[in-house]
Amino acid sequence: MTKRKPIPKTRYHRYARPTVIVLGDGPTEQAYIDRLKELDYFSNVHLKFETGNEENFETKLKEHTNNPHVLVIIDVDNVQSGNKRFEEIKRLSSTKAYIKNIYFNNYSFETWLLNHKMYYARPITNPIHYNSDMFTCFNVESWYTNKSIQNRQKIVALISMSEINLATQNIKSMNQKSPFNNPSSNMDKWVEHIKTIRK
Repeated sequence: MTKRKPIPKTRYHRYARPTVIVLGDGPTEQAYIDRLKELDYFSNVHLKFETGNEENFETKLKEHTNNPHVLVIIDVDNVQSGNKRFEEIKRLSSTKAYIKNIYFNNYSFETWLLNHKMYYARPITNPIHYNSDMFTCFNVESWYTNKSIQNRQKIVALISMSEINLATQNIKSMNQKSPFNNPSSNMDKWVEHIKTIRK
């Protein structure tokens, strides 16, 4: 009696997602990154949040020398020329080696958040000026003085997959790509770059 050859087992190659480390200077950015992970908006990568800013960005790069995907989101806060922080943001954003690592919002991260709900290109000179628009878009009162965990969760829970795409288009339409223009942002480039990461 002839022995049957065993049926070969099908081998499945699971794609290992690369880790993208996102540096942000506050819990609002962290809540937003957590929302993106919850939605699995970037299905090609694992997002990991760490606290960081323009002052410790290069230190963080050294801490993660084996990972080329360390990205920092900077709140410019309309800093003025001659200011130490201005000079550091200027240096980093003009360093060719960091072109895919540095992302910014002027005045602050709220510029990006609000563009999820509406085209928002109004210059801001004080963060309290976001209050009325944050209430209109996210039903959060007195956001500037009331950045509680509950309010952060309320905001990010109202952000959908399609609204992230809308924010990307709105920022692209704003077309202000210098960190020292008010308003300005290149978060559309942040989204586009992460989508291209494979290894």
